[in-house]
Amino acid sequence: MEKFNFYNRKLRILNFCHTDLDGAVSAIVIRNVFEKVITVPISYRSEINIGGKLDRNINDVDAIIFTDFCPTISLETVKSYGKPVLVLDHHESARKYNDPANQIYVNEIYCGAKLAYKFFEKFIKLKHLETLVEITDDYDRWILKDNRSFPLNQLFWANESIVDFIDRFNDGNINLSDAEKKFLIETKKKISAFIDKLEIMELPNDGVLCTCSEYLGEVSYELQKKGYKWICMFNPKTENLSMRSRDNNLNLIDVTKMLGIGGGHSKAVGIPCAAKDLKTVIAKSIKIVSDIFAK
Repeated sequence: MEKFNFYNRKLRILNFCHTDLDGAVSAIVIRNVFEKVITVPISYRSEINIGGKLDRNINDVDAIIFTDFCPTISLETVKSYGKPVLVLDHHESARKYNDPANQIYVNEIYCGAKLAYKFFEKFIKLKHLETLVEITDDYDRWILKDNRSFPLNQLFWANESIVDFIDRFNDGNINLSDAEKKFLIETKKKISAFIDKLEIMELPNDGVLCTCSEYLGEVSYELQKKGYKWICMFNPKTENLSMRSRDNNLNLIDVTKMLGIGGGHSKAVGIPCAAKDLKTVIAKSIKIVSDIFAK
């Protein structure tokens, strides 16, 4: 079957994007490519409700694009609506869905925003978005060589909605206003105070566990600087266990595969975990990580 041509600015697009910084910037790329875009933020927990979102919008669009998100349980549902579908995702946990022949691209080489940027830059000039995309790639893939990465992510979470952030940075202008600079200065102070009060429990193999409902990126970064090889942060508000690591001998996707839940990247994963199950999940993770390092 011939591939659908997405290189047409006149296409009316329904864009499902992941609900984080990478998802937001990938949506900005799509908005800069097409003249009419309906942006719908989506998480893996809310994927089950995708049918309703399609029902409300499907008659007003020509095609569907997923960025920084690969539909899993909903893929057949999406296809049943009869519209062309393009998937641009980079989560290693979604690699098994990679199907270029059907325009489902899952590639961990870049973050979702940069995958979208690379896919469409051959069709339309997007140079004005390059810096924004590169900063996002630096943060999302946990490279952390750009000192603008954390501030950009903090500005993302400061917005009341993902659409507010998309509107603010839609032109690719990363020059900050005085209000944004003031916000970042105050946020830095809050993060420092938060980390100073943080209670941690050390785990085997230079691991650490803490309860953390905000500033997860900053907390994990500071703990890594202290020498911890793998960091577990439990968020009781979202009932999610986040793991981070920059150790080249530890691929966190291997941990989620052996646990049978969660997903993400080699250096950052999320695991759905109720408080009552935390002790069990941590115990299993310790065993898995120990086995990985033993090899």
